[in-house]
Amino acid sequence: MSWWYPTMAVVLSVSLSFSTGVQAAQPDLQYRVLGSNAQGDSLLRGAQRQQLLLQTLDLQWQSPLGANQQFQLASTLWRTDPQQPAGATAEQKLEFSEAYWSIDEGNWSFSAGKRKRDFDVNYGLRPLDLFSPTDTLALYTVVAPGVWQAAADWFGADNAWTLLCNQTEPVFRRYGQTLPASTGCGARYYQQAGDLEWQALAHYDEDIGWRVGTSQVWVLNEGLALQGSLLWQQHYWTSHWIQWPKHQQPVGITIDRPLADAVQQQGAWQLSTGLNYTAAAGWNLILEYSYDGQASADRDWQTLQQRLHGPTLQALERQSSLQLFSGRQLTRQQWLLHLHAEGDWHPSLTLLYQPAVTGLLISGAVSYSVSDQFKINLGIKHFAGPANSSFRLLGKKHEVVAGAQYAF
Repeated sequence: MSWWYPTMAVVLSVSLSFSTGVQAAQPDLQYRVLGSNAQGDSLLRGAQRQQLLLQTLDLQWQSPLGANQQFQLASTLWRTDPQQPAGATAEQKLEFSEAYWSIDEGNWSFSAGKRKRDFDVNYGLRPLDLFSPTDTLALYTVVAPGVWQAAADWFGADNAWTLLCNQTEPVFRRYGQTLPASTGCGARYYQQAGDLEWQALAHYDEDIGWRVGTSQVWVLNEGLALQGSLLWQQHYWTSHWIQWPKHQQPVGITIDRPLADAVQQQGAWQLSTGLNYTAAAGWNLILEYSYDGQASADRDWQTLQQRLHGPTLQALERQSSLQLFSGRQLTRQQWLLHLHAEGDWHPSLTLLYQPAVTGLLISGAVSYSVSDQFKINLGIKHFAGPANSSFRLLGKKHEVVAGAQYAF
């Protein structure tokens, strides 16, 4: 018998019992259930279909420990039941996204434990979401990530300092495996001057080396703002196409060898800039351009596209080609448009275009608040563009997610 359902019952009963106890320690508890259906036909992966049922129990709890002290906890108990492909097994796990202690002393706030730290101001590519990046384009997130850290924050009237030592969890996958977490220390300075907000940070990591970045938000009027982020990173992993020496092959003989590889390089920029417009009617428009120097070069994608027009890929050629999909952003340049509205009905639309491979992602979602506690959700993604565009080669053409959530 699965341990997930008994554990969920125990968490529910214990958490709900707090509602009759101390009000300050009452937890926020939410149950989510959703179904996902994804289909595609990739030149690299062939026809694919995935169906699953996801259930999560999300807990957030903040408890005072004394004068100016508190403990904050955020956890998710989740279970997936795959319906397709046949033979896939269910997974279940309890994960803690945040668990940290903090104390306030004058203008200082000290914290230690697992915590989410995100300094970026953009929506698509977020260069200053350094330590455990969140995928803002996902139709759903199971667990919001956090990392182990110890930090000191100082807050002034219009400025702030942050000093921290923490982990970094890389997004890049080398031959399908996530890189191990590394540790480092750094500092950030924030300043607000009238209609302009800016920040600068520097961080040194044992594996990544130096990361130096800055961002700004410039409010032009009540509805329009310009925003941007810039980051330079000393050491980084990327994927590239292997340029094998050309030589004459004997007739009827082919060599099955890797076509792409993961390499560590030095010195890359990430940039994201755009405008943010909010209308009086309550809807918001974001238009962004981003450049990721850590992503695979345009020529690598174009070489893959040319190779797919040739002889059928052999096993090792096909498997190694998937290395190009291992970064935070698939191609170096992309344009993003995001539109959403607030209210009982919360619709959103996202268009993401990659000019190097003519890839287009169309993502739409809507959520409806039936009450303060109950909400229903629907999300649809369509991966457009030619069959050899990066999105289509991922193996997905359509993805539909529908579900509901209830807050206790």
